[in-house]
Amino acid sequence: MAADELVRTVCQACHESCGVRVHIKEGKIVKIEGEPVHPYSKGFICIKGASQDKVVYHQDRLKHPYKRAGRKGEGKWQKISWDEALDTIAEKLIKVKETYGPESIVAAIGGFPRRNYVSTRLLTDSIGSPNWSYTDAMYCWGPHIVAEAVTWGPLSGLRRITEDITSDVSSAKCIVVWAANPAQTHPEFAKRIVKARSTGAKVIVIDPRLTETASKADLWLQIRPGTDGALALGMLNVIISESLYDRGFIDKWCVGFGELKQRVQDYPIEKVAEITWLSAEDIKKAARMYATIKPAVLYARVGLEIIYNSTQSIRAVNSLIAITGNIDVRGGNIFQCFPPGFRGRGFI
Repeated sequence: MAADELVRTVCQACHESCGVRVHIKEGKIVKIEGEPVHPYSKGFICIKGASQDKVVYHQDRLKHPYKRAGRKGEGKWQKISWDEALDTIAEKLIKVKETYGPESIVAAIGGFPRRNYVSTRLLTDSIGSPNWSYTDAMYCWGPHIVAEAVTWGPLSGLRRITEDITSDVSSAKCIVVWAANPAQTHPEFAKRIVKARSTGAKVIVIDPRLTETASKADLWLQIRPGTDGALALGMLNVIISESLYDRGFIDKWCVGFGELKQRVQDYPIEKVAEITWLSAEDIKKAARMYATIKPAVLYARVGLEIIYNSTQSIRAVNSLIAITGNIDVRGGNIFQCFPPGFRGRGFI
């Protein structure tokens, strides 16, 4: 069926934001395909992106506002118009503001698109409330945000939570994929890993499962679930005890290296091997590869967050990036930069 209209846009099925072409016939999506001229995805589209029309037209998708028709918990709802929904919300917000003051109102929103956070902030600004937040949850990027903010600190004069630290795999010589399977979750990113490996980059995958990504690794560490913090401390122990760290970077930029050096003494390789169910030799091999093959990038994902003591575990992983000098360098972990005044995720 030939389309009446072609819309060029970006996919929001995940944060890769690949370019897509959306074919529309009689006001309805009939096909979604990759955009060949998009600078990042270059025509690639994964199954999630190609199937977004199934989400748009799913029979269970909510398309109209509903208002509770019975008592709370009864599950009775009445379909109402958008005008009635907006008027009801506005009236209640005004009543609360007039009764208790604007500071009594807090706006929180979930989801990853930056527009969500901008619109939430605009809403609270219009009300006169300084209280806005987003629910990136304890198990979906929240621990990364907190750990990275504490580890990296202020950047470029901005109090910025560095959720946007990026993996420059295209220029990396060593790639560590920790608690992630981009071959299935972020295929375009996985293609870059495969391309880097084809030109000589070494790939280390840390995952309890033999995923598609792990099957292509030079070294797969089949870690005991939930022991990632111990592994990170063990690798730090190897790097520090063998003087494989970047002394120049540490002297110029790092605070607390002496305390870290003392802390990792509590995690000798034999102990870490017992905790993680990994061999001592594989732990040493991974640490040495990451510390000596430069530049190296460490790609850690949500799997690290769904464990006990996730925030501190991620801080230990961040310390690996820092003491090896693989931070904010080409082929390592770099910080994204945004125009001055940009209010998006990560700015507080």
